[in-house]
Amino acid sequence: MKLKLAMLFFVIQLTVKAQVINNLVVFCNEGERFTLILNGIQENQNPETNVRVVGLDLKVYQVKVIFENKKIKDHNSTITFFRTGKECVFALNKKGKKKHTLDYVSEKEIDGFLASQKSNEIDANQNTQTQQAVTLAPTSTLTTNNASYIPTETTATSTFQNKLDSIAAQPTEATKLSMAISMLKNNSFSISQIKQLLGSFSSEQTKVAFSKQVLTQVKNPNTYKEIINIFMSDSVKTELQKYIDLKK
Repeated sequence: MKLKLAMLFFVIQLTVKAQVINNLVVFCNEGERFTLILNGIQENQNPETNVRVVGLDLKVYQVKVIFENKKIKDHNSTITFFRTGKECVFALNKKGKKKHTLDYVSEKEIDGFLASQKSNEIDANQNTQTQQAVTLAPTSTLTTNNASYIPTETTATSTFQNKLDSIAAQPTEATKLSMAISMLKNNSFSISQIKQLLGSFSSEQTKVAFSKQVLTQVKNPNTYKEIINIFMSDSVKTELQKYIDLKK
């Protein structure tokens, strides 16, 4: 009985965790252009005064803001989402001559989130009762940020989160990379999910190694650009572009 209760609690925890999804909007009150980086992943290709990121499914994000104006100091802070299904707005406000703070402004419900959440809860309850594995429905194309990635099957949010947790639990970068590559061979992920997988690694070298594995499975030129532009370093971008050129 205790074992069953423990398993039920574990399933409920995974369900709750999988349902955490929020959008983030960051803007600069002074109109300064900036690049937004979340957990080491660059979110906008070119500096902008307003950046919107959708589908964030972690509770805590390390935030770095790099201003186009080099006279302004970079901003580093942490954002924590205490709720789910929200689009949260934060403002970069000037503090002193060169510094900025990142301040909460407002939030609103993500359109259609509540209906989707209720549907997911019903599906989760049915799966718990029948104790059957979820079969992922095949699809032809996943489109994210105007770039198409051709999958063999879509990776459901809860399934993907479990995979992400498994990688994070690995003790070394080498084992994380090995597990991520193994997952890549047996699944297909959207650009947004690729960014999250890259965020699991600590070293730039490991991120580049994993990105090369992703690029071997990509045929759409727009997707090449999406993956390359995740990185800030020009030398890394050049390295990945050379890798693509050799692969063609």
